[in-house]
Amino acid sequence: MARFPWWHRRPRPRRHGVPINAVIVGLNYYSNDGVRSLQGAVNDAYKFRKGLLRYYQAKKRNIKLFVDAKLKNRKYRCVTCSDVVTAIMDMFRKARRGDILVYYFAGHGGSTSTKQYNNNSGNIEFLRTNKGDIRDGVMRQLSESVPEGCLFYIVTDCCKCGGLVEGVHEQIGTSTKHSVIRVRGEEPRMRYLSSLRKTSDIPNAIHLSACQNFQLSAETFFEDQNQSGGLFTDSLLKVLKKNYFRVSNIDLTRKIRKRMRNMKLKEKQHAGLYCSDVQGEFNFLSFEWMGLSKRRKRKLEKMGQTAIGSLKGMLPHKVIQSLEREDGTWQWDRIVDDFVVKGKMKNCLAVCGGTNDVSVAFGLLVSELSDKPWKGKVINFSAEPDLHVIEGDDLRSKTNFVKDMERGVNIDFQRVFDCILDVAIEENLKEDRMIKRIFVLSDMEFDEASANSWETDYQEITRKYGEAGYAVPQLVFWNLEDSRIGPIPATQNGVVRVGGFSENLLALFLVNEGDITL
Repeated sequence: MARFPWWHRRPRPRRHGVPINAVIVGLNYYSNDGVRSLQGAVNDAYKFRKGLLRYYQAKKRNIKLFVDAKLKNRKYRCVTCSDVVTAIMDMFRKARRGDILVYYFAGHGGSTSTKQYNNNSGNIEFLRTNKGDIRDGVMRQLSESVPEGCLFYIVTDCCKCGGLVEGVHEQIGTSTKHSVIRVRGEEPRMRYLSSLRKTSDIPNAIHLSACQNFQLSAETFFEDQNQSGGLFTDSLLKVLKKNYFRVSNIDLTRKIRKRMRNMKLKEKQHAGLYCSDVQGEFNFLSFEWMGLSKRRKRKLEKMGQTAIGSLKGMLPHKVIQSLEREDGTWQWDRIVDDFVVKGKMKNCLAVCGGTNDVSVAFGLLVSELSDKPWKGKVINFSAEPDLHVIEGDDLRSKTNFVKDMERGVNIDFQRVFDCILDVAIEENLKEDRMIKRIFVLSDMEFDEASANSWETDYQEITRKYGEAGYAVPQLVFWNLEDSRIGPIPATQNGVVRVGGFSENLLALFLVNEGDITL
C-alpha cells in the first residue's frame, strides 16, 4: 500500500486536558428471565472506557467499571442499583473543582406510566441493573448533588432513556413536556408541548441519551459477541473521532441523529440532549465553550436590532467619540432622560478605567442614572480601587476625568465590594437602596483581571455582606476584546460574563441592564 506524504495525513486529535472521573456500566443481563439478554452492552462499556483513556487523557484509576457478562477473560458479577449509585456518590466526594464527572450506562432501560402531572414526561424512566432499578427521580437527586465547579455528563445507551433526569431542559428531541387534555366522554389524555423555552434548574448536569422516552435503542448482533454493540455508542465514538474530539454537545447530538437516520432503521431512534442553552454549546466532556450556536447568534442579532430601535440609534460611546468635533451634551442628556423615564440602572455601579470609549461612556451613564449616594460616582480599575466622585462641569471634562483615573493591570474585587459595603453601612442604607449589580468593562479575561482567587474572595465577600444584612451584588464582567460575542458561561458563583463587542450587543446590554438571556 502506497504511503501518502505527511501533508496529506490527517492530524491527530488534540488530547484533552481536563481531569475526568467516570463510572461506566455495561450490563447484558437482567434478572427477569422474560427479558431478552443483550450482547453488546459490555462491549460498549469497554469501548467508551477506551475512548476516555486514549483520547481524553483519563486515568484508569479514576474510572470505575461495572460489567456482568461471562465473556472471555471477563469475570461475571452481579451489579446492583446500590453499587452504581454508591460509586457515583463516591466519585462526587473525591471530585475537585474543574473536574469532568461522567456516568455512562449501556444496558436495559424502561418506563412506566404515572399519574403525577408534575412529571416532565408523564412516565417514570429507569435504568435496569441486575438487581434493582435506578429511577429518574434518583438521577435528578444525583444531578443536584454535583460538587460546585464540576460538570456531570450522563450518557445512556438503552431503551426509553429520553427523560431520565427528571425536569432537565430539553435541547434536542421530541418534547417531553405534557399537559392533560380533558375531552367530554373520554379519559384524560396527554398532549406533548414544547419545553424548549424552559430553563434547566440543574446548572451542572448534561444528559445525552440514545433515544427518546418512547423509543427503543438498536443493537447489532454477531456470532462473535465481542463484535456486538449499540448503534448509538458506535455513532458517538465515530462522530467524535471524525471531528477530532472538538464538537459542541448540540452539534454532536445532531451529527449522531443524522448518522443514525442514514442507517434507515426499521424503528426510528433519535438521540436526545438535555441541558441548559449555554451547556449545549460546551465542547463534549469539557468546560470549553465553543461559542454561540447559529440559532442563538441569529436571536442575539434580532434582539440587538430591536434594542437599538428602542434607543433610537443613540449609543453612549458614539456621543463620547463625537466630542472631539462637536458638543454632544444635548444628545447625552437625551439618552440619560430616556433611561431615567424607564427607571433603568437605578441600583448599579460601574468599574472602569483606561481610554476605551465604550467603558468610559458606560461608566458615566451608570453614574448619572444611579440614585444617591451612588449618583455621580465610579470605581477605578486598579489593584487599589476606590470610589471616586466624577468631577467636571460638562460632558467633556467628566470624560477626561474618567480617562485620567489611575488604572492597573488587575483589580482587587474584594476591595471593590468593601468600598460599596462601607458606604452602605455609613449611610445606613435599606436593602432597596443598595447596589444590586456591579459592571466591569475590561479588555482582558476575568481570571487575568482578578488579582486574587475569585473563589476565596467570594467566600469572604459573602460573609461580610451577610453579617451586615445585605445581599451580595451581582458582578457582571464584560471582556470587550473577546473574539466570542455574546454571553459566556461562567463557572464561578456570583459572576455573569459577556464577551466581544458589537453595537447590537451594547444596545441589548443597556436595555436589559446587563441581563443578556438568550
